[in-house]
Amino acid sequence: AGCAGAPIDGSDGGGGCGGNDTTTTVPPDGTTTTDSQDRPDDSDSLSGLEVGYETLAGGFTSPVDVAIPEAFDGTKRFVVDQPGRIWLHDESGLRSNPYLDITDRVVDVGGYDERGLLGLAFHPEFRDNGRLYLRYSAPSRSGTPSNYSHTFVLSELTVDPEATTVSADSERTLLEVPEPQSNHNAGAIVF
Repeated sequence: AGCAGAPIDGSDGGGGCGGNDTTTTVPPDGTTTTDSQDRPDDSDSLSGLEVGYETLAGGFTSPVDVAIPEAFDGTKRFVVDQPGRIWLHDESGLRSNPYLDITDRVVDVGGYDERGLLGLAFHPEFRDNGRLYLRYSAPSRSGTPSNYSHTFVLSELTVDPEATTVSADSERTLLEVPEPQSNHNAGAIVF
């Protein structure tokens, strides 16, 4: 063990170990770990804290993401539902029609499936350019090996930023990747 700020060879550098709030251990493989010896007890600061939840919307099949574009200062929330729909929740509540429906472009998902519409991101300048991005699992494309599961798609749409429903007619595919397996299909998109 050494002192905080001491050389990692374990010596104290000749200056002693006054204070010693942190110890550094160097195992034979050369990696280091740091452990605090004087951790504050946070339990007192949590006394009286109450935690709860309020359901804002329901009725989704399998919600996998919520996107809150900065362009709308938190007033619009978009819920990504795995089968291929995005729902808008705003000051009026959950809209009765999907904001976007691409179920015709997404593989059929059932029961326990890791494919589907998995990611949504809004361009940082969405209010000016109307660009949003999708990540989804599409049926296998022509030329994909027959034993492959699906095609990974990353695409861009340009839509009216103020609309409460949009179409995928403007979709521009940015990337397609044949996927051999139906599982391990993470889909988060971020800027």
